Amino acid sequence: MSTTSDSTITISTTSSDTSTITSTMSDSSTTTLTVSDSITTTSATSDSSTITSTTSNSITNTPITSDLITTTSATLLDSSTTTSTTSTTSTSTICTAPICTPSTYTPRYGSYAYIQFYMGSHRTENPNNPGNSGEPPRTNNLPGNLNACDAIQACADLALNDPYTYYHFDLHFLTSQSEWVCVQYFNVNEDAGYFDVVNEDVREGYGYSLEFE
Repeated sequence: MSTTSDSTITISTTSSDTSTITSTMSDSSTTTLTVSDSITTTSATSDSSTITSTTSNSITNTPITSDLITTTSATLLDSSTTTSTTSTTSTSTICTAPICTPSTYTPRYGSYAYIQFYMGSHRTENPNNPGNSGEPPRTNNLPGNLNACDAIQACADLALNDPYTYYHFDLHFLTSQSEWVCVQYFNVNEDAGYFDVVNEDVREGYGYSLEFE
């Protein structure tokens, strides 16, 4: 008698693999790919064959994005301008111009002075006076905005500082022209009687002669 007993063969295979793939992109993105394989194979043979195959695939794709963030910190320099207003209290002193008194005004130059011998109006000196000799008369026009004293001084300066030095002069103001006329004579004259030429345009006139004091 023959007895046959079927043997049982069991094959068990277990495979567990975990793979990690890291991919770095040019745009600073990092992708991590994780592959986990779990394979279980069971082969059982008795009277019948049973094969159990289990495959477990786990794929994890984890994108890791590293963004490069550049933070620009701008510091605004606040430039504040402070305007300082200083209040100054000042006391103004008004200087009154010296009063011009033509009747007593005397231009002096050291020990010499031009002495007034005539003051009047509507008259000019006759060119045929004793002082009109040696050198011809010189005539200069002066600004009409000068007061009488300033005009007298200016005319005296012209007469004295002339290369030949003129010893007397006739100064008169012409209303129509609004100016002073300074007529210089080379020699001395102290006679007011020579102011005998009538001219209604003459508002005021003066005669001066140089003397040693």
